[in-house]
Amino acid sequence: MKVLTYMTFGVVLLLGACSSNSADPGSSRASTTASSHSPSSTTSTADSPTAAAAPTEVGPARCGDAVGVKPHPFTLAVAGAKLPAATLGTGADVAVLLHQTDGDGACGWFPVAGMIASQGVRVLAFDLCGYGATTCTSTTSPALQVRAAVRWARSHGARHVTVVGASMGGSVALGTAAKTAPDAVVDLSGPMTWEGVTGSTAAARALRVPLLGAVADGDPSTDSAALRRAVLSSPAKHRFVTAPDGHGIEMLASYKNGKDVPTPLLRTVVRWIKGDYS
Repeated sequence: MKVLTYMTFGVVLLLGACSSNSADPGSSRASTTASSHSPSSTTSTADSPTAAAAPTEVGPARCGDAVGVKPHPFTLAVAGAKLPAATLGTGADVAVLLHQTDGDGACGWFPVAGMIASQGVRVLAFDLCGYGATTCTSTTSPALQVRAAVRWARSHGARHVTVVGASMGGSVALGTAAKTAPDAVVDLSGPMTWEGVTGSTAAARALRVPLLGAVADGDPSTDSAALRRAVLSSPAKHRFVTAPDGHGIEMLASYKNGKDVPTPLLRTVVRWIKGDYS
């Protein structure tokens, strides 16, 4: 078991916190542009013939900058649901990213998704049901959604799939792992319980794949002590990291000299995605 603490890196807000089973306050740093999106977009027709339809695909028009890595939008279909998704980067090591409650669904991962992809990782980000531009039915469970993403990655050449979740996404990543069969799980500031998934304590104790957990000391939106205990109770390979501050995705980058730069935690997450559990 390892417990690491990063003490010296300041982090500015990329996203707001997720503290309960409902959407919570906070704002995303993701920006939008006026550029058009590809014909493959599922954008609906506006009521007014002169109104510009809001982009629905996970791409620059809706999500903003991806740090120079071009997203490739597509639709992930599962059990009657249509989940806007995109891949970034290339490689056989794939990270399935599960988002927070704020930040417009998968767009909340921008530009961190680009930072991850630039390290030789293929990233798959998508809108979970009820967020972003999804079209879902009440029967499309979180496990079905994540399993569809993991299977899509494997069917498209992935040799190693890690599900990485932030805040709500962290709870979903860990709480559905028994049903989604990833090769590893990363939980960033996930609340201990979330509707529709197994609680983090029980899920960690039943987990049979490597688990990385991280939370900032004093994070008011997550029970850091409980998450630490859950991660350290996992019978599989595990590691817990205490970040200096931030919540979820905002622990992974800091804003310096006019740009977002990776934190040590992000570098640890990338190593975990590539199967390095040291």
